[in-house]
Amino acid sequence: MLFKFKAPVFSSAAFIGYLIYAALLLGSNTSAHALGLDIFSNTSSYTLTLNSPESDSARKALEEELNNRLKENLRYQPKLKTMPARRRVKEEVEVLEKTLTSMGYYSGEVNYRIFHGQTEDDNATIEYSVDSGAQYKVSKIAFNFPKHVAKPSNIPLQIGDAVKAQSVLGAQAFIENYINDNYCLYEINLSYNVTLHASKAGADIVFTLQQSPDALFGEISFKGQTSIKLDYLTRQAKLEPGTCFKRKQVDETRLQLLQSNLLVSVDYKYDLNPSYNPDVPSKVDITFHLNERHHRTVKTGLNYSTDGGLGMQVGWEHRNLFGSAENLSLDTGFNEISRFATGRYILPRFIIDNQDLTLRSHFERETTDAYDSTRAEGSGIVARQLGDHTSAEVGLALTYADIVEAEQSETYNLISIPVGFTYDYRNSLLNATRGWMFNTSLTPFADISKQDTRFMRWTATTSVYASKTDWAMSPTVALRVSTGSISGAALNDVPADQRFYVGGGGSVRGYSYQSLGELTESEPDGGKSFGEVSAELRTRFAGNWGLVLFLDGGYAYASEAPAFGHDFLWGAGLGLRYHTSFAPIRVDFGFPLDKREGIDDSFQLYISIGQAF
Repeated sequence: MLFKFKAPVFSSAAFIGYLIYAALLLGSNTSAHALGLDIFSNTSSYTLTLNSPESDSARKALEEELNNRLKENLRYQPKLKTMPARRRVKEEVEVLEKTLTSMGYYSGEVNYRIFHGQTEDDNATIEYSVDSGAQYKVSKIAFNFPKHVAKPSNIPLQIGDAVKAQSVLGAQAFIENYINDNYCLYEINLSYNVTLHASKAGADIVFTLQQSPDALFGEISFKGQTSIKLDYLTRQAKLEPGTCFKRKQVDETRLQLLQSNLLVSVDYKYDLNPSYNPDVPSKVDITFHLNERHHRTVKTGLNYSTDGGLGMQVGWEHRNLFGSAENLSLDTGFNEISRFATGRYILPRFIIDNQDLTLRSHFERETTDAYDSTRAEGSGIVARQLGDHTSAEVGLALTYADIVEAEQSETYNLISIPVGFTYDYRNSLLNATRGWMFNTSLTPFADISKQDTRFMRWTATTSVYASKTDWAMSPTVALRVSTGSISGAALNDVPADQRFYVGGGGSVRGYSYQSLGELTESEPDGGKSFGEVSAELRTRFAGNWGLVLFLDGGYAYASEAPAFGHDFLWGAGLGLRYHTSFAPIRVDFGFPLDKREGIDDSFQLYISIGQAF
């Protein structure tokens, strides 16, 4: 079977169009190559002919793998595109040979011919001829283990399986995990040896485990700390003297200490105390060497938006207030719409290890087109980490609010019980390039001074990120969908600052803050429900610089159930990013696609830190 790949010729406009279209496919399992968009092929063409005695399905899988490896090699080494054909062939023959052996074809051969164009190495066509030979199968599996270590059963490599590199390495990892889970060895040194038999296309595999003493955790000590309490470090370590020694637990402890945000570096040293009685395990003393970071931070930030004007924030934080990672932060800020002050105290390991208590006080004055408000709030939230990526929280909040809407003043004394759940699989909070996040919250409210003011507020947001770092400009596609609903009260009975509003820099860019929804004399009424969608194509160029194309849409509805997509107003624009070590600096120009005369400006400008979502 003959396969031929030749680079297509595109105009500049077509190339950009294909790049954007291909980037939009990143979140799916369908690749651009699978759709025939071989944008990154070489300027030279090649053919690949495979001769194999294997079944049709095995031959097809090998053909696909050989072609994919050539394409991947070309993407990761773009210099091959400009190399003379003979130098390129030398590189690609090695790739094909390694691919054959990794797939279990140890007797394969790769031959080639080069057909030149008008000049030497100009538009050369390379013809590869691959004879795979038979795929080698596992004929024997043996274990060379110490007497007290039992051989594992049901390893993911059996007699008769293909001798693929990935399969052998997978079996080795499986055996290492089995030993680590069932034995207390000081060292786990597992190796394997593969003996090939060309006459029968078979292989004998022997896994060998080096002799090592059984060991238990001994004394756990810490050095280098100056203000962190020993009790806190011991609780973080979770290493109990006298229990089974496992290096994996020590590595996990080191990571957990670093994640406390109190330390610059963590190193450790083993001290083996051998036992001379074969029936008594050895002891391993572990010393952690710590280097504390500065625990106090002063921070400041600036932001700007067309409707909010210039804004400034100033804050102070202490990450180790009483020696056990207690966190106290004080923040204040202002712009033309809002002035606020916030105090937050976080008590880690509240009652149980994976649970924190957050006490928060907040004061804010807002002056918007929808309402003017003065609000003071105090809350206590218990948050529990349910897994590596999941968390849940529940709390109690008291809110005093004095709100002026349509020249009518109303005072509220609200008690609420916020409940939330988050699944966060993003690789970064401020600049995610892959993964996804889902967050939902449900909060019942009641006014302790007005028995008829009771309502339930629900929101949900999900965002998805996918990147192709090996493509030109490293495109990232980011998508976000948000919705929410308020039930239990009429719109006018819900405090204006608790209603839903759409529009602005964190919502639908290109429109004024809170302006997308029902209006009364050009002033927003707010809604009992809302819907929002956002899509971004983020790119990188010239090192730290980036460009973003975005499209946002949304609306706040007077009804309890959102008519998602109905009456949406859309905004689009272009953004500039400068990527720093901690977060990108964002500059977005948003334009209203459904501009309303006398209401919407021609564009909106937003400047802040971090991506829009």
